[in-house]
Formats: sequence, C-alpha cells, structure tokens
Amino acid sequence: MRQSVVDLKLFIDYLLEKEGNEIFAIGLSLGAILLNLLMGVDNRILKGVSIMGGGNMMRITIEGLYGLSARMYYKRQGLNWETYKEEINNFINYVNEVCRRKKLLTPPHKWYLVDPLTYACFNRPRRIMFINGMFDKVIPKKAVIELWRKLGKPKIVWIPSTHYTIPVFFPYAMKLSMEFFKTNT
Repeated sequence: MRQSVVDLKLFIDYLLEKEGNEIFAIGLSLGAILLNLLMGVDNRILKGVSIMGGGNMMRITIEGLYGLSARMYYKRQGLNWETYKEEINNFINYVNEVCRRKKLLTPPHKWYLVDPLTYACFNRPRRIMFINGMFDKVIPKKAVIELWRKLGKPKIVWIPSTHYTIPVFFPYAMKLSMEFFKTNT
C-alpha cells in the first residue's frame, strides 16, 4: 500500500506538469481504498469517487469475504473475537487521537499507517463521493460507514450490487462520477 501511494504521488507530479492543475480521481475496490488513503496524504486531488471501497483494513480483513484465511491465521496466533474487538477499539482510539491533535502519531502497529481511516480527518476539506454495493460482502458495510463518517458524511450512493456485479453498474457509476466532477461544490 505504501509503495502504491508513493507511485501515485509521482504520477500526480507528472499530471500536474503535463496536464494542468485540476486532478480528479476514481478508485475501484482496492483502488478506492488507495484513493482514500492518497487523498488523506496528498491534497492535490481536488475530487475523488470511491467505488466499492472503505476504511478500517482490519475490519475488512477479518469481517470481509476474503477474511477466512486471515481469521484462521489470527486464530492460530491467539486472536479471538474479544482480542479482535479490543484491537479495533485501539485502532479507532488512535484515529480519534490523530484527528484531535491534527497530526500523525507513532502508531502501536505499522498497519495503522496504511489505513485510509488514519488519514480521513486530513481529507475532509476535499470532496469525495462514495458509490457502494448494498450486498457487498468483500468490503463490509460497517467499514464503509466508518470511513464515510470520518470524512464528514459526504455523498454516498448505494447501488443494488455485490462486489462482483458492480461492472453491470459501471455506466451508472461513471455518469454519477462525471456529474460529481462537474459540480462546483
């Protein structure tokens, strides 16, 4: 994740040099997670559309569809539901403290630094729109709502989709995205 953000920042440098000063971006799935992370650390993206993304990587990893292998690994490491909830609470407390102090703090775990929730309060001045699936099991709804709230409750559109049926809705998602990018607010 960290290397992807570094690469995307270099791409933004290139775009600003070649194309001008207005950068809008769309991210899908992991790309949406990266977009939210990137917008928290780089203020040059003016608007973003997060499609099928969310925040709180631990929640996505443990509660999402792809979490089975992670759950099995963590169980072997002694992590049970109670320790998981404690880790989630510790992470949320860290995020709240970062927002309260308005600066990044040394985290107890390195993964905190690659989670969009960590940087959400730095992203709030900019515009973001969410497009998420009502039936998505890969990105749990709770992970979407957590990030959405930390970003100040920007516009969110729920479509009748799973993570895998989103291509059916691409024309609609692109129409919404273009309308969002054209607005001045």
